[in-house]
Amino acid sequence: MKKLIFTLKQQVLLLVMLCCSMSLMAQQVVVDINTKYTANGAGGTNETSVLESAILAVPYTVEEIAAITDLKIITSGGAFLDPKDFTYLNTNLTSLANLDLSESTVTRDNAAVVRNDIPANAFKANSSIKTISFPSSLTGIGAGAFMSSALEGIITLPSKIPATSAEHGIFGNSQGITGFAIAADAPNITVVDGVVFNKDMSTLHYYPCGKTDAAYQIPENVVTIRNSAFECNYNLKDLTFASTTTTLQAGANRFDATANFSTIENIFVAEGNPVLASVNGVLYQTATNRVVWSPKGKTQLIITEPIQIFAGGGSQNSVFGGNGKTDFGDGLGSQNNNYAKVVTLVDLPETLESIEDGAFVATDELVTFICRATNVPVNKSQSFNNVGSSIGWNTKVYVPASALDDYKASTWVNGTMGDNGKGGTTAYKGFALNNFFGFYDIALTYATTQSSIGTDIALENDALTVTADAAPVGKIFKKWTSTTHPELLTDQDTKTTINITMPAAALELTATYEDDTTVGIGNIENTNSEFVIYPNPATDYIKLAGVADSNFVIYNVAGQQVSEGVANNEPISVSGLANGIYILKTDGKAMRFIKK
Repeated sequence: MKKLIFTLKQQVLLLVMLCCSMSLMAQQVVVDINTKYTANGAGGTNETSVLESAILAVPYTVEEIAAITDLKIITSGGAFLDPKDFTYLNTNLTSLANLDLSESTVTRDNAAVVRNDIPANAFKANSSIKTISFPSSLTGIGAGAFMSSALEGIITLPSKIPATSAEHGIFGNSQGITGFAIAADAPNITVVDGVVFNKDMSTLHYYPCGKTDAAYQIPENVVTIRNSAFECNYNLKDLTFASTTTTLQAGANRFDATANFSTIENIFVAEGNPVLASVNGVLYQTATNRVVWSPKGKTQLIITEPIQIFAGGGSQNSVFGGNGKTDFGDGLGSQNNNYAKVVTLVDLPETLESIEDGAFVATDELVTFICRATNVPVNKSQSFNNVGSSIGWNTKVYVPASALDDYKASTWVNGTMGDNGKGGTTAYKGFALNNFFGFYDIALTYATTQSSIGTDIALENDALTVTADAAPVGKIFKKWTSTTHPELLTDQDTKTTINITMPAAALELTATYEDDTTVGIGNIENTNSEFVIYPNPATDYIKLAGVADSNFVIYNVAGQQVSEGVANNEPISVSGLANGIYILKTDGKAMRFIKK
């Protein structure tokens, strides 16, 4: 049997004799362990925790052990801590906040062999330890060792560990960790701004979960982002790749339910990257124009040209949290795409040619799916599996009106039989036939609008409110023109905001402007002795005298229109205007007034 010899520093023993147990536990408790081993079969394994025996040798009560908040463990004479000692720390020292192992030797094995590693899962889900000082001799940290732990602030890493010992698989979902630090001469790791890289900074290994920055730019020369590097950080919204960042490590890690995902909203790519680019915050490969990753925090996937391919489930990486549809064989089913259960709108460009298998699997909150391609993109049997399941399978699909019949006759429709890739056929997952609708294009110049489905497309009979842009300096709004439907402008072609019912055809509208001859005149005078503005200066309202019912427009001194209406002897509100000089124009007459 193993022989254990324990010694405790004399000041601790003295404190035990002189102080009450609670005041003792508020101070650092120092345990010095000296362990001698004799053979115990071939392995020479420990059967009890040497740490437990040392602490009980004081002796402490169960309550006193549970109340320890600050503990330093020293090992000497060949002693070391093994997995049972870490289990004891987790189970019995439930108030421990500060743990100092700087003068300890640890091992990952239940054997009389020192491997200088923190055991796997050593402090996983530990809810009390806030700070830790690692053994100076440490050469590795086991998988899950600090997963979902209570560690907080800047964590100083031991200088000898490899960069793979400071990744998400070790510290994942420890939301209190705001950054890492390491000695400048550490042989394997470089830390910059709290982020962990390999020594030459060609690989980004880990971005801390608790780092509070909303935006981060990957340093130049970083080539690879390691798997799950940004997972479980819920503060980062905008991430910019360096021009050198071309590799996203493939694969997927699965951890417990508390270690999942991120809320990044946009991925940007520095100019000059030879492999990757982004469109509206979505990452794609430039060689193939293939979308490869949509950030988990992005609820609307609006993807414009030049995208031709949308990547399928299982092809997307888990660098940022969430992989493609992948069955891990653990009985827990398949993990869905990054954007599953998040995205509500998808808008794909007219350049799209294909949607890979599983691309939109389980996007069960998807309300609107717009595809602008007039040639129906090729899809696979599982491309749209379970789309809209949480909204009663009621996802609406909007496509060009000219191609509506083609989409309805394609494998985009749920249950349609198609090629299974093995010489046979299979029923395709897709959308309800009655949920396909055709849209028409809107082309606006110097104007904006919003239809039921977008700003540049609309359904027949959509009610559109179209507003002209502010007039350029020295110009005023003149009228609307249309090359497609001038008949829709009857009686409203001179109004800056008009109402249009969308026809069953493309619509083009242009706002036009002309020189403003009332601007820059200086002390403009009344151009008609019967035209009067009062009170002048005004505060909340003005009235016009000597003007019959007619339209009026108010401009600021920069020539920008700020108000319009009808002059009909009623007060005209100017309370919303900033203090300053204005010009009112009606029936070819103009008058200056002051708002104060």
